[in-house]
Amino acid sequence: MRPIWRRSILGLLALSVLAASACSKSKKESGLPGAVYGSQIPVYASAVFENSMGGNYYETIGGPVTYESLSWFFKVRDPMDKVVAFYASRLPNGSRIEEERTESKAAGEAEAEEENPGKASTNQQPTEDVRFKYVPTGAEEGEDITISISPGKLHITEVVKPGKRKA
Repeated sequence: MRPIWRRSILGLLALSVLAASACSKSKKESGLPGAVYGSQIPVYASAVFENSMGGNYYETIGGPVTYESLSWFFKVRDPMDKVVAFYASRLPNGSRIEEERTESKAAGEAEAEEENPGKASTNQQPTEDVRFKYVPTGAEEGEDITISISPGKLHITEVVKPGKRKA
C-alpha cells in the first residue's frame, strides 16, 4: 500500500508543478493585462506599471461602438533614447511616426538661442514624444498598437474591434 500512496503524492506534486508553470507562463506572455495582441507587444524590461484605462470609439454620437481601446501607462528611469532604441529594434520597419515640427516650435527655439547665444544644449536626449504605430499580425482593418515614449514615461495603446477583449 505504501508505494501507491507515494505514487499518489508524487503524481499530485507533479500536477501542481505543471499547473504552476502553466499559470506563470501565461502571465509572462504579456505585461499588458487585457491585451488582445499582448504577445506581440514588447514592454520595456524595466518599465514600472502605473495605471491603465480604456475607452470606446463611436462613428456617431449614441451609435454602436466601432473600436475599443485600452492603454497602459508606465514609468521608466532609463534615458529616453535607450527606450526609443529598444522599440526601434523590435518593431516593424517604418512603424516610427515622424511628426512635422511646427513653425511656432522652431521660432521658440530660435528665440531661446538668441537669449542665450552659444549655450546650445549638450544633452542629446529627445525632448518631444517619440511614437511608434503598427498593425499586429492577425489584426482586422482599423486595429493597431501605438507606443508613445517621453522622458520618464511609456504609454502603450491597443485599439481593437468591439467584443474581442475578454471581460
